[in-house]
Amino acid sequence: MSDLAGTLLGHHARCEALRATASAALEAGEWDAFAGRLETLRAGLYAHFAYEEEELFPEFERASGMREATDALRAEHRDIRAMLDALAAASAAHDPEGCRAEFATATQLLRLHQAREEQLLYPTLARILES
Repeated sequence: MSDLAGTLLGHHARCEALRATASAALEAGEWDAFAGRLETLRAGLYAHFAYEEEELFPEFERASGMREATDALRAEHRDIRAMLDALAAASAAHDPEGCRAEFATATQLLRLHQAREEQLLYPTLARILES
């Protein structure tokens, strides 16, 4: 595995750990803890997304001449942000089941997104940039 791919997989692992702690608080009905952990998750994901969108994707586009894949990933970033922003604005204490359902949907979208990056984009990017 390349250093770049390893670094990016590490980003994903940290974000997954943050997601898991938020999920645990939500499932336990610990609303204040959930709100704090959700904010930490959002900050971690948004920083990762910014790194990809501002540095990684443009470099990939310059090196490969392709933009379709990164445009799709940017759109997924927007969708995930919108879901997490809606969750942050909601009150889990007043609508626990709605928040659980929305968080589950965001989790599923995030996992699919990460799988696409890890299986397709990161290996290709590593080959292009490290050759």
